[in-house]
Amino acid sequence: MRSVFFAAMLVSASVVGAQTVPETVPTAPPAITLASIPGGHNLVIYREHAEPMAWSPTVKVDGHKIVAIPNKHYTSTRVEPGRHTVTLTWPLISTQRGTSMEIDVKDDGVVHYVEVVGVSRYDGYYVTLGSGIGEVKPEFAASLISKCCRYKASK
Repeated sequence: MRSVFFAAMLVSASVVGAQTVPETVPTAPPAITLASIPGGHNLVIYREHAEPMAWSPTVKVDGHKIVAIPNKHYTSTRVEPGRHTVTLTWPLISTQRGTSMEIDVKDDGVVHYVEVVGVSRYDGYYVTLGSGIGEVKPEFAASLISKCCRYKASK
């Protein structure tokens, strides 16, 4: 009886979660290169996988909101040369603490990549939480983004 109930739940969940797929679905995401970043943007922020997955943390540069970034997404923006503060804040309900970092942007055409990371685990006795942001080497980040992430426009 119990297995019949769970089978019915799975069938109803798959029907509810069904979505129409557009006729043209790209087989692979486009490669991320300096030329493919829109508008001469020189700062890319991405989140391949950061827990908790249910919430999107807000990323700010020098106090200005850039994006609330979900998992498997990236965004880009242009910042002027100089020292900037990149801040990450999570919704209060996520129980994650925010963090910030400094980034030094020069007028040399280099694109800076900042990754959002986080962990949220419950092992039955303890809750482990932690989040962060950090600059990543362009070669590594561009390759990772091209395999995992979709573009989300910044504000």
